[in-house]
Amino acid sequence: MKNKKNKYVTIILLIFLFLTVIFLIRIFSGLTNLQLEEVVIDNGDASILIPIQWAGFDAREVYEKKISFESHIIYVASNYGRFPRMNIYEVKDFDSEEDKKQYDHLIDWDISRITDENNPKYNLSIMQPDVYLSGQQISFTIETNHPILAPTIYCRDWITIQNNHGYIISICDREKRWDPIEIIYPNIISSFSIGEQ
Repeated sequence: MKNKKNKYVTIILLIFLFLTVIFLIRIFSGLTNLQLEEVVIDNGDASILIPIQWAGFDAREVYEKKISFESHIIYVASNYGRFPRMNIYEVKDFDSEEDKKQYDHLIDWDISRITDENNPKYNLSIMQPDVYLSGQQISFTIETNHPILAPTIYCRDWITIQNNHGYIISICDREKRWDPIEIIYPNIISSFSIGEQ
């Protein structure tokens, strides 16, 4: 009887080991060779390209009742974990302010969000925003002082205005794994589009 029980335990352990290896392969293959696919988000009102290895979901209903900056999240995507991850934030109506004021307002809002979301014991370093015709970009790093999980996180936020709404596409990953995202980043941000509202 004991041999039969050991046999079942061994089979269960082998199955568990096999599934764990498949899961790890799936995660690590999602960190390199990133291919993009278009996803429709926000109940069909928007679309964006994301890596096919990432899973995403419309987040408006999940986060809209939150009091913090999270109440502005409309979409979240990641590679089955905390990093890499992408959040899309929507900041509504600007009452027809001129473009420069709209971008200044959005940059201030984003810097407040970044500061608010990150633990005060982390070292937050925000670089000067880069200005482009179709939007602005903020890059920042977060020093977590955690040697195992993610000692340094690199993030890049794309700030754009479409249909009098501000949108921030925030993509973060461990700093030493940013290179594959750097390659596809321009395609992701240029693919973001909002339908007429």
